[in-house]
Amino acid sequence: MQANLICYNSVINACAKAKDINRAESWLSKMLEADFQADVVSYGTVIHANAKAGNVVRAETWLSKMMEAGVKANAICYNSVINACAKAGNTGRAASWIERMLKAGVEPDVVSYSTVIHACARSGDVEAAEGWLKKMLSRGVDANVISYNAVMDACAKAGDAVKAEQWLSEILKAGLIPNVISYSTVIDAFAKAGDVERAEGWVARMLERKVAPNVVSYNAVIHACGRAGDVARAKRWLAKLLEDGLEPSVKSYGAVIDACARAGHPEAALELFDEMTARNIRPSLVTFTSLARGFAAKGDFQTVEGIQARLPAAGLASNAHFLSTQITAYVNSRPRQPKRAERVFRQAVQDGVEANDFVLRAVDRSLGRERADTVFAEMGIKWQRTGW
Repeated sequence: MQANLICYNSVINACAKAKDINRAESWLSKMLEADFQADVVSYGTVIHANAKAGNVVRAETWLSKMMEAGVKANAICYNSVINACAKAGNTGRAASWIERMLKAGVEPDVVSYSTVIHACARSGDVEAAEGWLKKMLSRGVDANVISYNAVMDACAKAGDAVKAEQWLSEILKAGLIPNVISYSTVIDAFAKAGDVERAEGWVARMLERKVAPNVVSYNAVIHACGRAGDVARAKRWLAKLLEDGLEPSVKSYGAVIDACARAGHPEAALELFDEMTARNIRPSLVTFTSLARGFAAKGDFQTVEGIQARLPAAGLASNAHFLSTQITAYVNSRPRQPKRAERVFRQAVQDGVEANDFVLRAVDRSLGRERADTVFAEMGIKWQRTGW
C-alpha cells in the first residue's frame, strides 16, 4: 500500500509539532522525490515550523519553493514568514512580503498588516507604522484595536502625545471600542510630556466609557503629578488606585516618594516607603535612592546611612547614584562630615561601585580639592575637573 498525501502531511505535521523541523523538511523532500504533489498544507506546515523557530531564511526558502512548484500560498503561509521577519527585527523584509502577496493575487488580512505595523512601531518608525495602517484601511481591510494601539504606541514612544491622541480618536470614529491599553498609551504619552491636565482628562474619559484604568494608567498620572511637583495630587491618585482595589507596584509608590523627596518632605516619603514595604512590595534601588535624596538635601546623613543599611535585606547593593546621594548628605551636613564621606567612598569603590563624574564631584565638594586629589591619587583614580 502506497502512502498518500494525507499520510505524508500527517507525518510532517507530527514532526513539526515535536519541533523536529529537520525531520519535517526531510519528509516534505521525500514526498516531492516520490512525485507526490505537495499541497498548501504540506508546505505551510514546514513554513510555519521554521517561522515559529525563528528560521527566517528557511521559512522564506520553502515559501519560494512552494510558489515555484505552482502551489498557491495562502495568507496563512505569507503571515508566518511576515511574522518571522518582524520578530527578527527586519521590518523592511516583512513589508516586502506583503508586496509579494499583492503581486501574487493574495489579499493581505488584518494579521498581515498588523504584524508589519507592530514591527514598524517597535523600531520607532512612526511614519511607516501610520502608512501601513492607512494602506490597510484603503484596501478595505478593517483594522482592529490592536492595529491602532501599535500606531499609538509608536507615536507615544516618539514623544508625540498629540498624534497618539488623534489615533485614539480615529478608533472611536471607526466605531471600535478602545481598550485599557489604548487609553493608557495616550495617558502615559501626555504624562511623560508633563501635561498633567490632559493625562487626567483621558482617565476621566476612560471612566465615562466604563473602561477600568489599570495600574499602568494610574502610574502614568501619578508620575506626571510627581514630576510636576504636585505631591498632593500624586497622593490623591495613589489613593484612588488603592480605592479601586488595584495592587500598586513599586512604580506607584516610587513616583510619590520621589515627589515628596524633591519637594523637601523626606519624612512623608519615608512614611510612604514604610507603607509600601508593609504591603510586601519590594523596593527598587531607584526607590531607595529617591528616599535618600530627600534626607541628603537636608544633610541628615544618619538617616541616609540607615537607608543604605537596608539595601542588603532587599537584595540590593549601592551604586553610583546612591553613593553620590550619600556623599551629598555629608556635604550638606552641618558640620560637614569629610571623614565619613572618605570612608564610605573608599569602601564603595572597593566593593565595585563605579566612581563616575557625579560621585567624584560629590567627593571633591566633601573633602576639598587638596584632600580629594590625594585620595584619588592613592586609589589610582584619574579625574579632571571640568566646568568648575
